[in-house]
Amino acid sequence: MSEPPPQNSSTDNFAGRLHPATLLFDLITVGRHYLIPAVLLLIIARDIVIPMILVIFVMPSVIRSLMRYLSYSYLIDGRELKISSGILRRHYRNIPLERVHDLRIEQTYLQRLFKVVVAYVETAGGEGPEATLSVLSADQAEALRIAIFAYVPAHHATRDQTVEPQLLHRVTTVDLLLGALSYKRMTLALALALGTFSVVGLDNVLGTASGEDLMNWSGTFVSVVRNLVGQGLLLILLPVLTFLVILVITLAVSMLWSATMFHNFTLSRIGEDLHRTYGLLTRRASSLPWHRIQVLEIEEDLIQRTLGLTTVRADTAGSFAEGAHLSGRDVLVPVLRRTGIESLLPMMLPDVGEEAIDWRQVSRFAIRRGTFKGGLYLGTVAIVWFLMFWNVFAFWPLLLVPIVYIYNVVQYRHLAYAYGRNYFHTRRGWLRHSTFLIPVRNIQAVTVHQGLFDRRLGLATLRLHTAGHAYTGGGPTIPNLPVAEAFALAHRLSQHTAATKYRW
Repeated sequence: MSEPPPQNSSTDNFAGRLHPATLLFDLITVGRHYLIPAVLLLIIARDIVIPMILVIFVMPSVIRSLMRYLSYSYLIDGRELKISSGILRRHYRNIPLERVHDLRIEQTYLQRLFKVVVAYVETAGGEGPEATLSVLSADQAEALRIAIFAYVPAHHATRDQTVEPQLLHRVTTVDLLLGALSYKRMTLALALALGTFSVVGLDNVLGTASGEDLMNWSGTFVSVVRNLVGQGLLLILLPVLTFLVILVITLAVSMLWSATMFHNFTLSRIGEDLHRTYGLLTRRASSLPWHRIQVLEIEEDLIQRTLGLTTVRADTAGSFAEGAHLSGRDVLVPVLRRTGIESLLPMMLPDVGEEAIDWRQVSRFAIRRGTFKGGLYLGTVAIVWFLMFWNVFAFWPLLLVPIVYIYNVVQYRHLAYAYGRNYFHTRRGWLRHSTFLIPVRNIQAVTVHQGLFDRRLGLATLRLHTAGHAYTGGGPTIPNLPVAEAFALAHRLSQHTAATKYRW
């Protein structure tokens, strides 16, 4: 199927409708919802009456899809994108073109066969897309993108189609598989694996074997191992084997998910836009103007750091976090060699090259504070156990206090900040180390907080507020600052922000 080009080649009164394939994909969606009930009814009922009843239930969805296709239209009129839909009840949505920061494109494998895409109109302040056009032909979506950004002078030059994209980074399959070993990816993979088992069912995963068969096999295995290694060693071996099995499954799912989600990931630059394309089954494309980045995070956990890898995340105004980790939208670059970040960073943020970084440590009271809190927690656990069992061995958690002290020393070494010309830099964490770059021009507010321990030690926490921080774990904070230093930084940042122009 194909759709004729837009009614006018110029951007004036650019108008269009949904692709006819919209009906097909709506029917597929409806069929997916009713497929299992329909099959069950056909097997159980063996009568045409009950399936006919199911058809009656499906018809409203089919009629609704037809009405949506016939009534849905979009129009660029003046400086607005106008979208209308509905027959019995009309809906109108006007979106100022200056507020549109991306026309995000997604294309599943089946949509690729029909050369159609789903287009999401995204603005800076919306919690999710302002409008979803499903589906358009690939050519129509690109023509709409050009028409939208032709109205914005600041973007016109950067969206010029004569400008060749500059490839900044391409992720290899080897790096994707190694990147799948990170804590976050493996945690997500474990959740996906457990979700699959719960939805599909253990019996279905094991084929014809039932849960009872599995228990019998497990009992036989335990008996064999007990006879071979003895009762004492069995108590150690079984948890180890269980952990190894879970680890292997998690690694397999994590690698498969990463290789599928970020297949052929490329980061390019067209003028001021950072353009991402990736995905095997569902191909995704989105653009991000670099000056709209509110917070940029360079993340590396202990496993990634050992492998010399890192992940780059970026938040924009109105970043929407729900489901982002499942679609890959929470990362700017999913995996990158640590040695390549210094050369790539100035390509993503051109004005970061003017920075002179002078890292400053926070107060050493951070070590005492962290050790005291950790020791207080361990002491509480020990006392509770002693009251429960009345045994002196219940105080063994107190032996961990030296480890808590060492951990806080290491954490302190990774906790620092730097005030640059255009960016405020912070870093924190050891097991999961993150470096944040916050454009001073985009800081919305600066606050100083003091808790009970802070007041006792003369410390404070500085928090920077931006228009978006859904993907980078909340607003960047610098804890354990001397009070006078925290208020001086807050005043300096406030004055600096007021003297710069905010670019959303």
